[in-house]
Amino acid sequence: MVSVADFEARLDTLDISLFDAILSGTSEQDRQALLELQRVMREAFGQYTYLEIGSHLGGCIQPHLIDPRCTKIYSIDKRPAEQPDERGMSFPYPNNSTQKMLKLLENISAADMHKIVTIDADASEIDLAEIDVAPEFCFIDGEHTNRAVIAGFEFCSKICAPNALIVFHDVNIVGEGVKTILRSLQERGIKHSAVHVGGVVFAIGLGDVELSNPEKVAPTQLAESDVVQGNWVLEPDPISLAAQMRHVFDNVEQARDKGSLGSVYVHSHLTWGHAAEKIQNRLHTLRDKPIRREIDLNQQFSLGNKSEKAVQTTPVAVFIWPGSGDPDLCKEMVQRFTPSVSCLQVLEGDSWVLSLNAQLDTCNESYIAILRDDVVVTENWLSRLTDYLDTETEVAVIVPRLPVGDRPQFLKSKYKSVKRELQRFAKRVGTQESSTGVDVASVQTACVVVRTDVLRVLGGFDGGFKTPGFLADFLRRCLQIQKRVVCAPHVFVHCDKVVIGESQKNESLAVARLLAGDVLRSEGNAEAALACYKEALEAKPDYLEAALIYSAVLLEEDRPEDAADVFSDLVDRHPESSRLHNYLGRCLFVAGKRVDGQAEFEKAIELDPNFSEPYSNLAVLLWEGGALDEALDKMNRAAELSPQSPDVIYNIGMIYAQLGQGSMAIEMLQHYLTLSSHDLYAKTYLAVLLLENGAEQEGVTQLEDVLSVDPEHPEALRVLGDLQTAVDEVNDGEADG
Repeated sequence: MVSVADFEARLDTLDISLFDAILSGTSEQDRQALLELQRVMREAFGQYTYLEIGSHLGGCIQPHLIDPRCTKIYSIDKRPAEQPDERGMSFPYPNNSTQKMLKLLENISAADMHKIVTIDADASEIDLAEIDVAPEFCFIDGEHTNRAVIAGFEFCSKICAPNALIVFHDVNIVGEGVKTILRSLQERGIKHSAVHVGGVVFAIGLGDVELSNPEKVAPTQLAESDVVQGNWVLEPDPISLAAQMRHVFDNVEQARDKGSLGSVYVHSHLTWGHAAEKIQNRLHTLRDKPIRREIDLNQQFSLGNKSEKAVQTTPVAVFIWPGSGDPDLCKEMVQRFTPSVSCLQVLEGDSWVLSLNAQLDTCNESYIAILRDDVVVTENWLSRLTDYLDTETEVAVIVPRLPVGDRPQFLKSKYKSVKRELQRFAKRVGTQESSTGVDVASVQTACVVVRTDVLRVLGGFDGGFKTPGFLADFLRRCLQIQKRVVCAPHVFVHCDKVVIGESQKNESLAVARLLAGDVLRSEGNAEAALACYKEALEAKPDYLEAALIYSAVLLEEDRPEDAADVFSDLVDRHPESSRLHNYLGRCLFVAGKRVDGQAEFEKAIELDPNFSEPYSNLAVLLWEGGALDEALDKMNRAAELSPQSPDVIYNIGMIYAQLGQGSMAIEMLQHYLTLSSHDLYAKTYLAVLLLENGAEQEGVTQLEDVLSVDPEHPEALRVLGDLQTAVDEVNDGEADG
């Protein structure tokens, strides 16, 4: 707990560490301004009551809670899940609860918690009688809209003390609302004064509270809004301005001292060095674009860059997926900085992963860019990424640098506006950073560019994912087929820092555990791998890829019943999935439960008559049960549906061999070897069939081919031994005769 003496000393020096215990959306300048106002209130009133609209975590309540001169605190907050904003978007406030705020404040000073009165409602809904002690200090930092700011001021003006201070935060966003309030006060003849205190903090003094600091009341140009064009300039308030001028006239020495301080600031901050830095930034943007005077054939003069041949751009489709941002604004920025995009679409519907997969059927573009709707792209962002993909064909996925996440993708941002400042920053990154991609195993999902042909090879994205976790799964599969995933250090785009929901956390965890299991499996640690696969399914119970690998390892470990249990749970969840019934049937078959396995294969066929795999599996089951004719019928149906399936062709050949139809068996195995030419066992079986069906020379040639590749091939050596024994027996018989 902070001692009274320590607090007094820190407040006296405007020590902004008083705000450190709880996160708040205030800058250093904002905090200094708020502490200065708190100090003024103490000096003016001795003791005071503090009221705040929009407390969230209680960050701005901190210094008042431990202030012995603050006797009561009202915290008014409706606690919405998200807040609208004057910039045209809504900002999420996850886990926005009074209990959470009180817990954080209690950690600072449990002894002072009796001061706090919380009201979970909009100010417009509150009975004025609930505010039984009139506050002298009101702070409005709730919904960032002009309408809400005006309503908040009207509420405060009704319940505050006659002499009170009403303070606004983020005046750069709600400036029009504050100007409306000032005009209303002037028109109604209400005594007041007004001052831009510092940062984005603005204060209005009512009654005898005179804000007459000449250093701060001059009309101030506030920071440019991220959305609204132009700067909002505070209009001078005549009453306040007159009071300030009187203060200067009455305090000449003080004015002279403050003027000297201003002179020091100009000489220390507005120097030639600062000007040189700005010029240097400008030169960086012009490094590769020398400006020169030119004359064309028509003797017309022009000032600019020499015309270049049109660059052939790689066709790219850009898809924007819905998050917490503004998809229309994101689309507008893409159109502005990437006019050559051949396809630009905002995804709709509950399952935009499936929407992405559906685009593959008609997508003719070489690359697909996937953006979250809060991304603000920069000039040349896409061409730089696709240029790298054009030259590095083993790269399947490329991502830019972002102001969030982990290194190497994270890059500390040095811009305040996502307009011109962002573009200048991105240009500096493009000229100063290396263009060599850095290999990564995971990426932020805000902006990703994917090679379309690799996406098709892998069968698209996993449609079972409901969150951006699908990209983590896709990266895992890319790395499995030896494709690279890289970050481009010289490309930067902006995105917001978003709160990851539980669903996405679980899906990402499932992918991570599956990947960890694969590593352990490759190291021969099957038990540890199985534990990871189990965790993957616990995090995402419908993760089919994890279920397939988990069951495969269980079968390898001779645990077919456990493998069947994996798919039994999935079938219960998705009884209409023919694939799940097929996988369950396979596990039951291996476990020796032939009847149950056959029922699952038949159910899979019933659900999807054009799915070849259950026909093939059912044929093998019937084959092993001795029903060769029925097995051949099912296997032929599988071949009709998947004529290029090597396993189906091979099994048909082996069934023909068992039925004694040697010529058909030979034909099918020869066809199989055109699809799987390196299968030495199949070549050996073909050699046996050729030898048994009167084609001895061809059979011997097949054996020789096998042994030339693998001189120790056991099956070929066995067949060769049997053949030698037969030849010896024939020779011995002829000698005896």
